[in-house]
Amino acid sequence: MLTVTYRPNKTNPAAFRMAVQRADYAADAQPADTCTYDKLPEGCMKTNDIHTDGATY
Repeated sequence: MLTVTYRPNKTNPAAFRMAVQRADYAADAQPADTCTYDKLPEGCMKTNDIHTDGATY
């Protein structure tokens, strides 16, 4: 979950949704921008692998 406080005279919720989508995350009912994700270096891409270090991500 992402909670944001912003100045309405500077930006709007649609701009935040777009920024979140471009960072490869879904925003509300809008899907992530996979074009951006595809350009990431391999080491930066998300995986569905199970983490074995005990951390929760």
